[in-house]
Amino acid sequence: MVPFMSQPTETPRRSAFAAAVFSLLVPGFGHLYERRWRTALLFLAPPILLFALVGGIVAADGLPGLVGLLITPFGLSAAGILNILLAVWRGIAAVDAWRWAVRRESGAREIGTSFAGLTLSLFAALSLHFILGGYVSTASELVGGIFSSGVETPGATPAPRWDGKERLNVLLVGIDQRGDSTSFNTDTLIVASVDPVNGTVTMFSIPRDTVDFPVPASAQKLYGAT
Repeated sequence: MVPFMSQPTETPRRSAFAAAVFSLLVPGFGHLYERRWRTALLFLAPPILLFALVGGIVAADGLPGLVGLLITPFGLSAAGILNILLAVWRGIAAVDAWRWAVRRESGAREIGTSFAGLTLSLFAALSLHFILGGYVSTASELVGGIFSSGVETPGATPAPRWDGKERLNVLLVGIDQRGDSTSFNTDTLIVASVDPVNGTVTMFSIPRDTVDFPVPASAQKLYGAT
C-alpha cells in the first residue's frame, strides 16, 4: 500500500483588479477577498472606528444632532480632513491589494489590463472625494461667514436680545445677481417662526410679486422693498 501523503495547499489565484475595486469600496474588503486576514483587519479598523463614532453621535443626539455638528465651522473642518484621509486610505488599500494579487498573474497583457483597471478605478474614486471636498469647502466658507463676528457699524441699531424662550420670527431672503447687474434681486421670501417651548418651527413663503402691501412708494411690489 502506498502511504497517503498530504499535498501542500496553494493559495488560490485572485483577480488583482477585483481586489483593488473591493478595497476601494471599503478598505480591507480586497484583502478579505485575498484571504489576508491580518492585513484586512488593519485596513478595516479606521473605517469601523469612524462608523462607530458617527453611530455614537446619532445614538446620543439623534440625526439632527449630527447635522447640527456638521454645519458648524469645526464640523466642516473635521469633515474636510476626514475626506482627505479617507481618500488616501482607500488609495493605499487598493494599491496594496492590487500589488499582492498581481504577483500571481501571468502574462504582461493580463498585468497591463489589471493596471489600467486600477488606474481608472482610482481616478473615479478619488474624483468623488475631490468633488465632495469642493462642496465641503463651499459650505465652510458660507458657514464661516454666518458664524463670524461682524464689525458693528457706528450708530447702527443693536440686534434685539433673545432669551431662548419667546417665539422668534426670522425673515429669510434669497437673492441672486444676474449678468453684469450691480444690484441684487430678491427672489425668495420665507418667514420662519420658531417656538422654543414646543420645539416647533413654522415656515411660510411670501410671493415676491405681492402688491397692495405697505411698502415705500418707489417699490411697486414687495420684492422691490427688500
